[in-house]
Amino acid sequence: MDWRRWDVKADYQMNQGHKFMGRYSASLLLLPAVRVYNTPGETTRLSNRNDQQPGRHAVPSWPWTASPTLMVTQAFNHTWFRDYTPRVNGQQGFDVASLGGPFNKPEAISFLNEWGGGAAFPSVSPSGYGPLSDNISNIIDEPAANYSYQVGFIKSLASRTLNFGGNANRREMNRRAFGGLGGALDFNGRFTQGPDPLLPSANTGNSIADLMVGLPGGGSMAAGFTTATINSLIP
Repeated sequence: MDWRRWDVKADYQMNQGHKFMGRYSASLLLLPAVRVYNTPGETTRLSNRNDQQPGRHAVPSWPWTASPTLMVTQAFNHTWFRDYTPRVNGQQGFDVASLGGPFNKPEAISFLNEWGGGAAFPSVSPSGYGPLSDNISNIIDEPAANYSYQVGFIKSLASRTLNFGGNANRREMNRRAFGGLGGALDFNGRFTQGPDPLLPSANTGNSIADLMVGLPGGGSMAAGFTTATINSLIP
């Protein structure tokens, strides 16, 4: 794990009634995957996610002493954050046609290029063994942003102090899944049960043997997607 952060803050007193403050901070959290296979079939499911989380935060503010009995404060906040899990090297852009089988079809390649952000090494799950590559649920890109503005008034009235103000918020949350797709294939040993696949015996068959002969027990091909959620609040 690698985590870094830095901050910059500045204050400026223009005169007796005006003061300006600004702050900017940035952070980066990295959770690299533990490499097991060192091939395009590498998966993040055997370790932690190949997670990257960059973030930024900026705050300018302006306290203003309008009169001996009135103070006005204003501030603007902007926060940006991204939760990002990229594919490991070699997965995206993999020549899936070289695998043959269902991938050796122009229709499949066209589907991946149009709806999935291009081809990638497929997710392979042989029962009883470690998986290969990642599926769409493991590859995420979730940028988020928050904007807010606050204004406050402090008014002194003889022996009393009156405080009032307001704020406006806007929150944005997105999710993108276009990091390249290759489909998901499951192998469970049903095609190598012997002595006759049509007359299987108990405790026979092997998922790796099914994989070697290219006969998956099931599979799917999902399309990429993008979602966007925006919330605004002015209390």
